Amino acid sequence: MSRSSRRSLRTAAALVATAAAASLFTAAPQAQATSSMGGQITRSEVLARAQYWVDNHVPYNQGGYAPDPQGSTYREDCSGYVSMAWHLNSSLVTSTLPSVSTHENFSDLKSGDILDYTAEHTFLFANWTNQSNGDFTYYAESNPNDPTHGPNSANINSSSLEGWPTSYYGAYRYNNIVDDAAPRPARVAAGDFNGDGKLDVVGVDANSNMQYYPGNGAGSVSGPGTPMLGTTGLWANFKAVAAGDFTGTGHTGVAGIDANNNMMFYTGDGAGHLSGGINMMPGTNGLWANFKAITAGDFTGTGHLGIAGIDANNNMMFYPGDGTGHLGTGIPMLGTSGLWAGFKAITAGDFTGTG
Repeated sequence: MSRSSRRSLRTAAALVATAAAASLFTAAPQAQATSSMGGQITRSEVLARAQYWVDNHVPYNQGGYAPDPQGSTYREDCSGYVSMAWHLNSSLVTSTLPSVSTHENFSDLKSGDILDYTAEHTFLFANWTNQSNGDFTYYAESNPNDPTHGPNSANINSSSLEGWPTSYYGAYRYNNIVDDAAPRPARVAAGDFNGDGKLDVVGVDANSNMQYYPGNGAGSVSGPGTPMLGTTGLWANFKAVAAGDFTGTGHTGVAGIDANNNMMFYTGDGAGHLSGGINMMPGTNGLWANFKAITAGDFTGTGHLGIAGIDANNNMMFYPGDGTGHLGTGIPMLGTSGLWAGFKAITAGDFTGTG
């Protein structure tokens, strides 16, 4: 197969893998459980409730009350808005919100926390967009001329926020807020695993085995799947996988982050099977412990596949391959500012036809 053909196949594989992740190997999405009044609430639900008033264009009116998604009503002002987002039993005021929350440092702010000037104003912290620079987004009810709005952009180092000196605010965390469960990456990949020039799909099934589904070249795969490496649940604790020809043999294999947070590579035989399992990085130091997503591609034009991924600092790191199933030292691909903090998945390919 020509290099251009292999490149086209890898580009198509990137797109197929994305689609496959949404179908074959992910469970149907669960309905988001809603909190009870005054009970525990996740950060994502707090932001969803805040967005509800934005979507419904709730005006600022200290004498008025507006419903939350369940029909309970809250006062249409800054503290009533926070009370609604936190799903409190009643509408508190700026001076009493600290009674149900804990003071914290600005640097510790997370989604669903608040900045509260107890004498006058409060607003809801949404997300850091660049914490090292102090950039963040927020939701607020401000005054009759500025009804429910967000997510708006601001900077924690500004002299004023929402019309008041920043130094007047304290950061607070609702006592009943809880972090959302970390999403499990879709452990699925696409590639030509049987050498017929058609894309196939592989993925980790409910029994933690790697299953293989051959493609027909017309947008479909056939099943039931075939185990690629036994049926012993080998892939139970793998956090992410990527497919590619990392050894230059023309056979697609699978790389993945294992239970020990090392990048392991399993070679393909060109017939839909895998073998071995070698550590792609020197040593067994758990380098990949907090990577959120990975993808494979030839980012250097050498013909050798490497791996790119979002690391613990939310930077995109690239580890070049040597063509023998090993990776070199990681390098940042786009600065070190945590740009990829909010990204949930990544894929690679030649989308512009430039090679």
